[in-house]
Amino acid sequence: MTEEHQSESQGEAESKSESKSSSLTARFTEWLYLPSGQLELLRRLTALATIAIGFIVFNWTKGGPGPYIVPAWRYHQHLLILPLPPSPVTEILFLSAAVACLLMAFGLKQKWIIAIPVLVGAYFGCRDFWAMGSHFVVMLWTYLVALLFERPGKNCSRRLIQLSVFLCYFYSALQKLLSPDFIAGYSMQAEMSDGWCFNSYAAPIMHLGGAPFIFWQLFSWITVALEFFLAFALISKRFRKTALLLGLLFHIGISAMLDFYITLFSISMIVGYLAFIDSKPEQAQETLAESDASVYGTRRGRLEPILAGAFAVLMCAVPLRVYATTERPLNDVTMLDRTPWTFCMFLQRLDVNKVDIRYRTKDGDWHKVALLHKWRTNAASNDNELYSICSWALHRYPEATEVTADIEFRVNKRWTQHKSIHATREQTDLVKVVSIR
Repeated sequence: MTEEHQSESQGEAESKSESKSSSLTARFTEWLYLPSGQLELLRRLTALATIAIGFIVFNWTKGGPGPYIVPAWRYHQHLLILPLPPSPVTEILFLSAAVACLLMAFGLKQKWIIAIPVLVGAYFGCRDFWAMGSHFVVMLWTYLVALLFERPGKNCSRRLIQLSVFLCYFYSALQKLLSPDFIAGYSMQAEMSDGWCFNSYAAPIMHLGGAPFIFWQLFSWITVALEFFLAFALISKRFRKTALLLGLLFHIGISAMLDFYITLFSISMIVGYLAFIDSKPEQAQETLAESDASVYGTRRGRLEPILAGAFAVLMCAVPLRVYATTERPLNDVTMLDRTPWTFCMFLQRLDVNKVDIRYRTKDGDWHKVALLHKWRTNAASNDNELYSICSWALHRYPEATEVTADIEFRVNKRWTQHKSIHATREQTDLVKVVSIR
């Protein structure tokens, strides 16, 4: 009797556990799936915007102005270097992605069509830091991946795009909140007081150099509060209309005043706003009627929420890596060392003062590398850049036995960071960092 009682109790516990797990799965699925809403328009606009940013990704695929390529990803001193396909193949792949986007813009939504720009963008975007480092590239790519889940009736595309927009605002606000320079007002002062971040139209009329420091502190706090508000208000039906209007005005305003790249980012965010707009009631009823022929019970229906959930976890986890994998105190991790895919926009102003690259030959003599393309090195401040410089120099000069690179730059016109690296043909040391405050 005792054994039977124990067996029954165990069976009841297992049944309750399974029921609880099933309930959580059902809740997650219910949250994940939404009616299509404005996905049709969102898909078309995403396709058109992707064509526009495709030219930027293509330019950086070969390292932009050169003379070297900086891979977007690395693990410690090991760079993830993706090979560049032969010239005709690269052009054909980008042309295929552009044609696929045109087909999407004209209303086609077959998954194989959407998969082309997803795969091309992922591969070539990861080839260079400045491609994947552009937030609008990341945002549009996440929209395209989300659109792979689109189907008639309820689907998880809208929810994934909503999550992408939420995470962009949330992580941007979080990074600013946890940055001593930004929250104290120094970043905004350095970026705007002398017109550094304004475009050629806004710079002559934005005279902020004489603003008291309390102005920059308040401006910084308001910026963080606004981004947190947009993140949470957009997912709240009560405040959504207010957030959409405020966000629209915000992005139009910064596009009018700041760099062209900001305009591309604003476009990508405004396109994402469409995921928060429901259909008209009569259209919603038609959409729900289509959902009656659900695929939830099929193999595809069981796999789909798992894949969508995995992508949602990826979007949440990637920006967090800066807090989990730093090789130095977080205060010494400057803006471009947090990139890509961390939404650290306007976190700091970085001005490179010195780039010195030298290689040593077997006879013991050191030779300075004359840089022909200074745009790239004038923007160099991140570790990926230093590792790439060493790799390029050892390849460029076969006679070199070792290479050193030194970079010095100012952060917010307040303090200096000096980085140095040493590499031989056998190994590359970790970047050494000295911050002088």
